[in-house]
Amino acid sequence: MAPFQPFIMERMMSKYEKEVDYNISESGVHPATLKELLGDNPELTEKILNLELNYAHANGIPELRKNIASRYKGASDQNILVTIGAIEANYNTIKTLLSPGDEIMMMLPNYMQIWGTAKNYNLDLKTFHLQEEKGWAPDLDELNEKVTEKTRLIAVCNPNNPTGYILTEEEMDSLIRIADKAGAWILADEVYTVERHPDLAEDAEELLQSLGYSNIHIVQGDGTKGLPEHAPYQAVIVTAAAPEVPQPLLDQLDEHGRLIMPVGGRAGQILQLWTRHGDRYHKESLTPVAFVPLIGEHGHSAP
Repeated sequence: MAPFQPFIMERMMSKYEKEVDYNISESGVHPATLKELLGDNPELTEKILNLELNYAHANGIPELRKNIASRYKGASDQNILVTIGAIEANYNTIKTLLSPGDEIMMMLPNYMQIWGTAKNYNLDLKTFHLQEEKGWAPDLDELNEKVTEKTRLIAVCNPNNPTGYILTEEEMDSLIRIADKAGAWILADEVYTVERHPDLAEDAEELLQSLGYSNIHIVQGDGTKGLPEHAPYQAVIVTAAAPEVPQPLLDQLDEHGRLIMPVGGRAGQILQLWTRHGDRYHKESLTPVAFVPLIGEHGHSAP
C-alpha cells in the first residue's frame, strides 16, 4: 500500500492557524459573533434560543434539500446531499464517481485536496498544466493527448485558484469536447460578479485576491444586462434596487433558476424572489428593504 498522502496546506493551517497572532494564510474573513448576526431582532433571537441541540439530518434538513432540488429540473430532495463544505463534497464526489484504477485528470496549479484524495485511493492521476509563459492559459493539447477512454473526471478551477486565469469561451468549448469524447465528468468551480465602475471593480478584485478568493471573477459593465456569455444560471443575486426586475437577468436564468433582488423606488423597495418555469416566472415578495439604486440601461438612471 502506498504511503498516505496528507493535505500539506490544510495540515499546516490546522496546526498553526489558532496559535498565531497574525494569520495571513486564511482565505476567509474575521468571524462574526452570534450577537453581531442576531443584532436587535428579538424574534430571531428567541428562535435561536429555542433550537434543540440534537443530531441533525445527516444528509441535510428536508426543507433545505427541497429548496435546493427546486433549482434543478427533474430533481427531488432524494437527489440532494448537503455537505458541511467543499472538501466533504469533493471527497464524496471522488468516492462516488470513481473507483481504484480510474483515470482522473486535474488542472495544475489547483486546490490540492483532489490530488491527495486521488493518490490515497489509488486512482490513476494525470495532470495538465496552465502555461505561465502564455499568461496561465491551459495547455489543451496536453489535455487532449492525455485523456483516454478510462478517464472518468476532469477537475478544473475557473477562475483558477491560485493564478486567477479565466477560461475563454473557446477553451471551455474545447474542454467540453474533450470530456465528451471520453465520457468524463467535469468538476468546475465558478463565481462571477459585475461592477459598473472600473475603479471599484479593480479595488474589489485586489481586495478579494488579498483575502485569498482567487476563484471569483469581477466583470466591469452594466449589471442590469447580466452576463449572458456564461448563462444560464441556477442563481442570481442582485444587491442594488431597480424599478422592476431587468428582463435580461430573467432571460439568463436556467430552468427552475432563481433570482433575488430588491425592486422599487430609490426610497424603499420589496425584496423579491423570482423562479423560472419555462417561459413563465413565479414572483414571491419577501420583505421591505432599502438598497442603493441599480444604475443601468434596465435600472435607474444615473443621478
